Amino acid sequence: MKPAEELKHRVNQFLDDSLSVQGLTVRGNELRQFLAGQIGLDLQEESNKTNVHTKYGKALGPSWAAYCIDDVVRTKKYMLGIMEAVQEAVRREGKTVHILYAGCGPFATLVLPLFSRFAPEEIQITLLEIHPKSHESVTGLIEHFSLEPYIRTAELADASAYKLPSSRVDILIGETMQSGLLREPQVPIMLNLLSQISPPPVLIPQCVKVSIGVLNPDRYRQDLSDDPEAPSCYRLLETVLSFDVSAAAAQTESWKRNPEDVRFPSKNITVPLSLLKEYPFLDLFTEILVFNKHIIKPHQSFLTVPMQIEHLPDQKTDFQLKAAFRLSPYINVQIENSKKDVSEFV
Repeated sequence: MKPAEELKHRVNQFLDDSLSVQGLTVRGNELRQFLAGQIGLDLQEESNKTNVHTKYGKALGPSWAAYCIDDVVRTKKYMLGIMEAVQEAVRREGKTVHILYAGCGPFATLVLPLFSRFAPEEIQITLLEIHPKSHESVTGLIEHFSLEPYIRTAELADASAYKLPSSRVDILIGETMQSGLLREPQVPIMLNLLSQISPPPVLIPQCVKVSIGVLNPDRYRQDLSDDPEAPSCYRLLETVLSFDVSAAAAQTESWKRNPEDVRFPSKNITVPLSLLKEYPFLDLFTEILVFNKHIIKPHQSFLTVPMQIEHLPDQKTDFQLKAAFRLSPYINVQIENSKKDVSEFV
């Protein structure tokens, strides 16, 4: 079997609708090992585990980026959402669709299904990657699987500072994030690129919501083993940041003037005492709308694991707080309340 044919086979195996989560996990592990083996990427090599640190957070070393495949629910939902977005764009545009993938890692994992489903005349892809060894790996992957006809360019670049050669991008893809949109530069990267693209592209993920909510840890563990699609273990109270094309557009002028001027609106939140008696933990929750119906809910992925803010078992009244997402002096969610002045999660 030729390398390109085997790549198609492996990706199709991973996307098989009949797989259980356990089966999907096995296929994800096989896909990661296959890709690393094909391009000679040693995932145990220490230099491949070294992250690149930027002004806005860290860019994962190629080994850690490769292991992101193992977050299989996330990987599959992104792949399916991207395929659907591209299908719609190809039908709508009537010309070659330009896809910009920022932070593609060593495998350009999330766009791998596109190479066997579309022709180079239908899609052209620009890849951006800041880590030199990941960039070396992805360019090796392109050559090994003969994907050059699909690739407009694959650049070694910091996507949070990159200057686009053209304002025309039809689909912008980025998954450089962790839970709460913290620690990695998803928001700065998207703000930088979206500020240069006109008209606005389809954004993948379409929306990331960071919310304050309450959680019952005993029910949390039960929900994970029962029905994660309909959890009773938490209640969302208020969205701190809903990051989509519109939210980015509202910050464009601030970003262009000075990124430190970016200010997302703060939210005043009341946590009713009645809820705290049942759900005593105050948490930061993340939900990702990849595209249309492809949604990653809280605790379905490592990207959406709830982050504990406060344990309030002895609260006697409603709990008041103010929350705001900030980029400066580093990416954080600031929490002001009666117990603490400011809590920052980084």
